[in-house]
Amino acid sequence: MRLRDMAADAARDGTPLPALYWTYFRTWVALGVPAFIAFVFIFWFMVAKPI
Repeated sequence: MRLRDMAADAARDGTPLPALYWTYFRTWVALGVPAFIAFVFIFWFMVAKPI
């Protein structure tokens, strides 16, 4: 189940988000932050051409 679907179900039913939502959210952030930093680093290499 997707984060979007879990959030929509909780909003529709008026219930709090399930614990699994927060597990998936932390995993998403934990993988997304390093990926974003890597993207910025690669972009900097392309623009600055330090080597």
